[in-house]
Amino acid sequence: MLKSNHDKILDSTDCGLILEGTDKTTFIENAKIKGNAYGLYQANWGTIDPVISSFEDCDLRGNLDYDVIQDPYYGSVVLNFQKVKYTTYYLYPGGSGTATLNTSKYHGHDHD
Repeated sequence: MLKSNHDKILDSTDCGLILEGTDKTTFIENAKIKGNAYGLYQANWGTIDPVISSFEDCDLRGNLDYDVIQDPYYGSVVLNFQKVKYTTYYLYPGGSGTATLNTSKYHGHDHD
């Protein structure tokens, strides 16, 4: 389990935060992930258990390409967003798993 509070991940030339198959239960609160090449990348490269990540009161807007990417390559991925701000979302095509994005009280998102 990964639990984090008040992180700032800013201005990386790569992805701000990558959550993969080993990150089965992640909780991030009050984070700012901004100005990176990509904001949040969540992937499952073949683990049986879904990769589940929860974010609360976070700002993921303002990354250069996508703010949020889900990639269910060989397994399921789940994002639980409560009061999370993001603008761009991308579901990586062709995965054999499922992707779920649960949102509540979010602001300013557009699906591409």
